[in-house]
Amino acid sequence: MLYSVNENNADEFARNYLIKTDEEWEKFHHSKRTIESCKKELNSLKELYKTNKQNIIDIYNEAIFGEDDPIFNVSYQKEFYQNRLHYIKDARHSIFFKIKNYEQIFDLTH
Repeated sequence: MLYSVNENNADEFARNYLIKTDEEWEKFHHSKRTIESCKKELNSLKELYKTNKQNIIDIYNEAIFGEDDPIFNVSYQKEFYQNRLHYIKDARHSIFFKIKNYEQIFDLTH
């Protein structure tokens, strides 16, 4: 799905998968990265995973996801993180539109 995003459908993808409200769209739309930059990051992460997958260990104490995240399979995340998984209500993939400061993250995970 991510590899099919291009200049012609990037805004539609963002609206459907990354953000949820018009207010988030206003913040996102003015600061969005280029498609090329996003694809470069995705390819770098894919290569990093392929070369290091045997060394990946569970170093994260907690995980935070948007409760309506359409990109990550939430059931797989629940299975892996168990009681260390926390949700941001009314959020899709880009949860940081809902978080205003570090205290909110701390409150979610403690």
